[in-house]
Amino acid sequence: MKCTNCGKEMPAGISFCTSCGTKLVEAKKFCPNCGVENPDDSSFCYKCGTPLSGTAFASQQTNGGYRQVVEPQHTKQQKDYQVVKNKISGEHDSKNLKEIIAILQTLGNYSDAPALLESCKAELLELEYQDACQKFEKASENKSLYKELEKDFAGFGNYKESEQKYSVCKEYCDKQRRKAQKTGIIIFSSLIAATAIVVLLIKVIIPAVTYNAAMKALAAGEYEAAVAKFETLVDYKDSSEKIKEACFGYGKELVAAEDFDTAITMFENADGFDSSIAYKEYATGRKNLNDKKYSDAITCFTKAKDIEDGSIRLQEANYLLGDERFKNKSYSDAIKYYTAAGNYKDAADKVNASNLMTAEDKLKNGFLNEAKAILLKLPTDYSYNGISVKGRLEMLESHKALVNACGKWTASYNYIETRNVYKRDGSWDSWYYDTVLPGQSITIKCRMNNDATFTIEGTVTFERFTDYSSLSSLCNPTTTTKQFAFEKVNGISTSYSLDNNTTLKYSNGTFSISFSEKDNYSSYFYNLYKSSVTFGTRSETY
Repeated sequence: MKCTNCGKEMPAGISFCTSCGTKLVEAKKFCPNCGVENPDDSSFCYKCGTPLSGTAFASQQTNGGYRQVVEPQHTKQQKDYQVVKNKISGEHDSKNLKEIIAILQTLGNYSDAPALLESCKAELLELEYQDACQKFEKASENKSLYKELEKDFAGFGNYKESEQKYSVCKEYCDKQRRKAQKTGIIIFSSLIAATAIVVLLIKVIIPAVTYNAAMKALAAGEYEAAVAKFETLVDYKDSSEKIKEACFGYGKELVAAEDFDTAITMFENADGFDSSIAYKEYATGRKNLNDKKYSDAITCFTKAKDIEDGSIRLQEANYLLGDERFKNKSYSDAIKYYTAAGNYKDAADKVNASNLMTAEDKLKNGFLNEAKAILLKLPTDYSYNGISVKGRLEMLESHKALVNACGKWTASYNYIETRNVYKRDGSWDSWYYDTVLPGQSITIKCRMNNDATFTIEGTVTFERFTDYSSLSSLCNPTTTTKQFAFEKVNGISTSYSLDNNTTLKYSNGTFSISFSEKDNYSSYFYNLYKSSVTFGTRSETY
């Protein structure tokens, strides 16, 4: 035996090398093909003839690090083969056998692996067969096992009684499958029949029943119920037209019940049927009346005056709007609406009241002629709120001068002069206009006071000079405007002083203005400006 470390030949029976102290281990060679152990000096496997010269050895270093133990290095097949041999030597069950078979299948022709593989397969087949047979005995009580056993015995082929047992299991399973298939066909047929019935109900029977019920309700005047039923039918027969008829009838019922909002919706849904558009206007007008939107109501009833009592409602809306305007002292508007109300209630009397109050406003604002014209159109014996037509006419008759004075008067004559006077001897030079200049006028308003007196007020506009020049082209008159008011009078005086230079005169129903102003512009001369204008032409009457 040679030392694997130093190579020195050692006699048999020695455990350690006498030269280097290495532990001596008998070298062994294993065939890499079949795994058989061969003598260390063998060059070929004595069993299969595989060359052994390439056999590898592995060395290990001891923990001490001073001896080396040389042992043979086995291949993976050798190790797996040893694992198989160990497992085979123990107790077997299906799980162990399957693990052994899996390893043997990787070993190929190694050693006696093929024989072991066939032996293990046979043993596994027998174990699984016996297990299946035990289940087969129980299947008569637990028939659900037949389905599993059918697969198991089919897999066993012609092993022992596998074919007979497979036939029993298959017969039972086929019977169950045929039964399930038949049940499935019955269920499927039932579903088809049920679906057909549902479709028939939904598409034909239910709509027909609903339509007949809706038509019956419509004929009986039960419009709300008819609307509800027709709404579910959509395009069934002539439902789209019938629902309009039902909505129209229901809308009229709602108007009678004064549910105008819902009625308007119903008439909208009935659009195009009969007079649904006009009825919608009527319902809207009624709603506006309730909401005191009289102007909107008038608009609606004008379009629906031929519906129901639309013409009367139109008069009512005008009357109520007239009341509203009268209350706000918009008498001219009130007259318009009361007049439109015709013979509704006391509309005619309220037209007279509005006219009388209009005349009263005219009197208080100085338009005496306009007030008189209105009063003359009213019944002489008419009175309202303590004011009588007769009394007001008599009052105006007793103040004719004031009545005649009211208006706008334009100039019918004027003399407008600028004079330059020498103070020592009174000699003078002047320029003047005696042709009527445009734009000169006087407006007069005689306002009636609450105490039956009057206030005369107005505005006078006339021309006057404010300078002098020896050149006429440089002498141009200036427009002057003055306002005046004479309170609590019962007539017109002949003269009124407007200021230190201006006097308003009245004579024979005509007003005139007299203006005079002195300008001491130097110690030797002074200028004198004079204007005399008569307003004899009435252009407007108040």
